[in-house]
Amino acid sequence: MCTLIVKNVKTSAQAATNFAKQIVFPRKLESFMVFDSAVELSNHVENVENRIGMIEECIYGMKESSKALIGGSNPNPVIEAIVEHHVIPLMYKNLNKIKDMSEAADTEKWNQIRWSQYHISYTFYLIGKRDEEKNLLEITLEDLKKAGDGKIRQGRLLGILLNNLAAVYEHKKQLKEAARYYQNAINICKSAADYKDETERAKDLKLRKKNLKRVKPKLFTRVLLTKAKSSPSQKTP
Repeated sequence: MCTLIVKNVKTSAQAATNFAKQIVFPRKLESFMVFDSAVELSNHVENVENRIGMIEECIYGMKESSKALIGGSNPNPVIEAIVEHHVIPLMYKNLNKIKDMSEAADTEKWNQIRWSQYHISYTFYLIGKRDEEKNLLEITLEDLKKAGDGKIRQGRLLGILLNNLAAVYEHKKQLKEAARYYQNAINICKSAADYKDETERAKDLKLRKKNLKRVKPKLFTRVLLTKAKSSPSQKTP
């Protein structure tokens, strides 16, 4: 119902986006469609950079709505199916809108595409699709590696991607890779130039150090067990 109202009244894309944000928690399912309607309304936004930013904001909103919908740790197959088969396709559809904007400035378009891909990868994580999450994280990381100095704003995003990829490896019990990516995420966090403030940086840094601290003892134990299994047994004289 609220989607029909949004589409049929004279409202702006920003107003629709703000409305969607307000109903994320009380009316989670409706918020997805309102965010999607806001993307349609963004066609009337004359400034291309503002239009791209608004679409990315709506993709982010869909990720947050998914998080609110899924809720606690008890998986709900019906809700996860809704997110997988309805919400994520909407997110990809809107991502493609950004990709198709040939008139957009390259740097701004590039930035918003990578952030949008991150939002989608996180949504895959929410529904337990770790292989799909890993695939999209790796695609986005590869894009970042190819980026030039003009993409310095992506420092924080690079750290987020490395941290989340480390979490995928930890989930798969590939602890050596997990530790390596967590350490890389810590290094990027320390040097990234695009943090809003030092409080935001400190928050990310604390989380990543905690992640690495959790993995290291597991990795050390595994190394010891591997060595014990591979060493010849000692015979008692």
